[in-house]
Amino acid sequence: MLYKGAHDPCVLIQCVLVGLELLLDAASPSAFDNSAERFDPPKCYPNTRTAILTEIMDWIVGKIGWERYIMWLYGPAGAGKSAIAQTIAELCRAKGILLASFFFSRSDPKRNNVRPLAASLAYQVTVNVPEARRPIESVVENDPAIFQQSFQAQFNSLIVDPLRHINKLFNAIPYFIIIDGLDECADANVQRHILETAATLSSDKNFIPLTFMFSSRAERAISLTFSTSLFQGVTARIALDDTYRSEADIRIYLEGSFSEIKKTHLQKGLIPRTWPEADDISLLVDKSSGQFIYATTVIRYISSSRYKPMISLEIILGLRPARGGAPFAELDVLYGDVLSRAEDTSATLQLLGAIIHLKGGDNLKFLEKFLFLDEGDVVRLLADVSSLVAIAPHPYRESAYNIRFLHASFGDFLLDPDRSQEYHINPATTCTELVFIGLRHVEQYTCLAGYWPIKCHATPCKSHR
Repeated sequence: MLYKGAHDPCVLIQCVLVGLELLLDAASPSAFDNSAERFDPPKCYPNTRTAILTEIMDWIVGKIGWERYIMWLYGPAGAGKSAIAQTIAELCRAKGILLASFFFSRSDPKRNNVRPLAASLAYQVTVNVPEARRPIESVVENDPAIFQQSFQAQFNSLIVDPLRHINKLFNAIPYFIIIDGLDECADANVQRHILETAATLSSDKNFIPLTFMFSSRAERAISLTFSTSLFQGVTARIALDDTYRSEADIRIYLEGSFSEIKKTHLQKGLIPRTWPEADDISLLVDKSSGQFIYATTVIRYISSSRYKPMISLEIILGLRPARGGAPFAELDVLYGDVLSRAEDTSATLQLLGAIIHLKGGDNLKFLEKFLFLDEGDVVRLLADVSSLVAIAPHPYRESAYNIRFLHASFGDFLLDPDRSQEYHINPATTCTELVFIGLRHVEQYTCLAGYWPIKCHATPCKSHR
């Protein structure tokens, strides 16, 4: 059907192609949930994450909390946020309720910044809501420079206004948008701008029922933004913590994956029927610390057709030395990336070394006193690595806080020079520094709240002179 005022179908086709081409040129299709460039993206293993997937889907279809039209799914690095977002996108696409998606990636220049975001979402709207195609194309054709405007201006012109127009004519239109990995979008100010653009929609008297799911690490800028008054009453939060029994899901994943290896591996004839032992699986679950990335890294390494799975598992468990390839390469990249973005890397590593090697190193107040830090310095330094290290209230002591690594393997990484490289924490050097700090306290007769004497747990310190 020709749009009003069109007289020549050929002119119309050429105009439409120009509009779509301009939109597609500004978009980043590699960020779509069904992109070929993201082929076989991480998603939830069958029969895992069932509680959290059900809760999110119930929210999307309006069974719970419909008045809260923004959901924030957050958790530490490697917790499986992108896998959940991908699974939700596929479930919604199958139900015909997905409007658009965008998966940020820090390592991909085509999807690590805000420039293609609005165009990418708008292009998907033209596909999923054909009635909105012509209004969106008209915006682009009338102002080809629109992609140089702010994200909020683009979002309103390319998505909100066209949907508002057709919302009066059509009812069953998908209005759900997924934006994954917001913390991987360059510039904290831009992250805040994206969130505020979504939040300000509710103040519009002609508000259309768009719903958003953002997934990210709980990094400082994002957490502070969600804590502002603008998001009060409109945001539902889901934290990937112990509430959802991720250890049980990781066990299901490991058991299923080992079973698959025994059926499909090229050397399956050499694999004992009882392999692996139950204790080995339990150890891997413990080492995962509730984070799926450890388990998936282990399975990917053991699945390699180049080596016997039994030997690969022994390497993972530390029962034999590693061969040519690095078993935890994916984890090491993750840890290195987080540390590289710390504002004061040297001070952060010194603090992490104290946490590892000191008795009482998991006590926030003790660390501040022992390291001669000002109040708040520990929190400030660890904020940059909050996706790997958590600060939580002490379960029994009022006004006390404990520090813990969210990944049990993070400490292994820091102490292994081959894995951590420039982020390596040398036990002997660290213990020497801690001894000198301890001597300063002896000179000043500092009590250290009952923690004296200091005990260093690193073996190399015993022979240090």
